[in-house]
Amino acid sequence: MDIVVGMAVPPVDGAVVKPVMALRESRLNWKGRLVEKLRKIATQAIFPDARGEWYFPARRASMSLLGDIRPDIIVSSHEPATTLELAINLKRRYRDIPWIADLGDPVLADYTPRRWRRRALRLERRVMELADGVTVTAPGTRDLLLERHGAAGLAPNRVQILTQGFEDDAPPPISSAAGFFDTLRLELLYTGSFYQFRRPDVLLDAVAQTPGVRLNIASSNIPEWLRPRLEAQPERFRMLGFLPHRNAVALQRQADVLVNIANDNPCQVPGKIYEYLGSGRPIIHVGNVVESDVSAALIRGRRRGWVCGNDREAMAGLLEALAERKRAGRLDSIDLDLDDRVVAEFGWSQVARHMAAMMERLVATGERAPPEQGQGC
Repeated sequence: MDIVVGMAVPPVDGAVVKPVMALRESRLNWKGRLVEKLRKIATQAIFPDARGEWYFPARRASMSLLGDIRPDIIVSSHEPATTLELAINLKRRYRDIPWIADLGDPVLADYTPRRWRRRALRLERRVMELADGVTVTAPGTRDLLLERHGAAGLAPNRVQILTQGFEDDAPPPISSAAGFFDTLRLELLYTGSFYQFRRPDVLLDAVAQTPGVRLNIASSNIPEWLRPRLEAQPERFRMLGFLPHRNAVALQRQADVLVNIANDNPCQVPGKIYEYLGSGRPIIHVGNVVESDVSAALIRGRRRGWVCGNDREAMAGLLEALAERKRAGRLDSIDLDLDDRVVAEFGWSQVARHMAAMMERLVATGERAPPEQGQGC
């Protein structure tokens, strides 16, 4: 079966490098800052952001590619939303080829800039009208899409939940991280980005006031408002800069405790929560504690760590207790279930099997979305 896949982000080289290189903080030089400014300017004018520049060359290439190989199925991976626009263009010309929109999250999200909200909603509706199948990462996202688009969109059974996952075939080498963490203090690790809808204040305050605790941060986009605060207490906060994916995973598997900062929207699940689940290390989920928060439910339901709301004293108390257990050599005796089998369903091999089954069904049965109605976006 031939497949055309629109990749959201190119894969990262996972080669293991020496710790001094892999863990070095990365800050932009003047050229990098100039490029960043130009990218911000482009983001104001191009939908959905600067990555939209890819649309026209990608449209020409994708049309040529489909004409040459005539695939059995098209899969477009969002984000960026540009991949969805490209797939819509292909679907209108090749109605007989099934299209799966690997949506993940809604196109219109809480963080969508106001100037693009109407366009994002219109694009999301066209995806629901034209795609033969849609995949999302959480039940709340599926329910939101069905509520928004109702009869105009796909039938509920055509919207499948495919979570993010973790590498479960061959664990990456971990020798590059050996000796990196202090054996005498509680070493926390956060890998990921900082956004307006992901608030670290409670965590940072608790770390700052709790002796014997250090928060390691592997992120390529630490905001300027946050950097001075972290630099003011280097004994409590260690910025690692950008890490290749395999290095980040290696650190996850050796840290004492991993940190997940909840999104404001409880339906959104950061992809790294599944990497954390596969690491075999305890997790602290900071922020949303409501039942509808998927990350909190995963950690609670599988006894992989602790869920702590935006309460500074509660967070500091938890860190103090864990630091004491670390000093006493009893951290790994905590009553959690860190067995791999508890989270095996989230391994990429298992998620891939579900995706393959969905593709095979669409190709074999010839199920298609209803004929296109109305105007395009």
